[in-house]
Amino acid sequence: MVLRGKDAPVAGLLRLLTGTLVVTEENCVAVRSGTGGKIVALDRGHGWTARVEDGRAVVRDDRGEVFAREGDEVGLGGGTSGRTVDHPCAGSGVVFSVDNAPVDE
Repeated sequence: MVLRGKDAPVAGLLRLLTGTLVVTEENCVAVRSGTGGKIVALDRGHGWTARVEDGRAVVRDDRGEVFAREGDEVGLGGGTSGRTVDHPCAGSGVVFSVDNAPVDE
């Protein structure tokens, strides 16, 4: 069992999202779902960043380590959340709150 801090905003979200890391027309990092091709906005944990490096978006975790680059296949643990649907990157209305660690597929 993995224990999370009491203030963790995504505790208990156990869904798996797989797909390709993409940048949307709004310049938001998202995932194109492997099932159906739907674009899903990401709500990452505190300390995660996204920057353009060598012409591609690069997502780094809260330790500064590269998690994935634009075009990479990813598997993310977490779940859908309604708390950020008003964010400009939530164009489709679906926001996936990512746990702070990648998951094995």
